Amino acid sequence: MQECTQCQTPFKWSTVYKSLWFAYSPIHCNNCGTKHTITFTSRIIATIMLVVLPLLWINFSLNKMTFDATISISIFILLYILVSLFSPFLVHYKSSYLKES
Repeated sequence: MQECTQCQTPFKWSTVYKSLWFAYSPIHCNNCGTKHTITFTSRIIATIMLVVLPLLWINFSLNKMTFDATISISIFILLYILVSLFSPFLVHYKSSYLKES
């Protein structure tokens, strides 16, 4: 898990997770108040993981496999939940300002 660039306080998993789900909102360090924003590369990674890969799975499973639609959608939901829970470990933030008042 990433930490603050100023005071090295680690970010909580829940803070990063909420940031991803609320339009990549900035993270403020609980210790020193430094504002961190998600990097462009991390936005691309998160989008691919949370949007593109699940859509490819649905397309592939419904068109190429002999799964029933309910099984395919159930697997999609399970994979989506697992990927979204793992995503805070793959994204990175950078400090945008030294200190937020």
